[in-house]
Amino acid sequence: MKYLKGLYASLRALAIAALASGTLGHAQAQQPIDAETATWNWARAQNTLEAYQRYLELYPLGIHSTEAFRAVVELTLSQEGPAPGDAAVPGIDMY
Repeated sequence: MKYLKGLYASLRALAIAALASGTLGHAQAQQPIDAETATWNWARAQNTLEAYQRYLELYPLGIHSTEAFRAVVELTLSQEGPAPGDAAVPGIDMY
């Protein structure tokens, strides 16, 4: 029991020192950006069909693959315009 009290006191002192020096709050900020995140940031900055396709080629099951796929679809549709037969019907609001 005496050992546990000493261990608890040591851990408590360590936690207080870490909070006082601010090292706990800065641990995440110092982590390097991984390759997937860097590629995703690049693709978003480019915001082109080719950039999102490249991200998906490199990381088909990546953490941003759903967003990249959605961007590919949206960019493809915006480049193609309305499909034949999709003309608006007068008097009907589609949205």
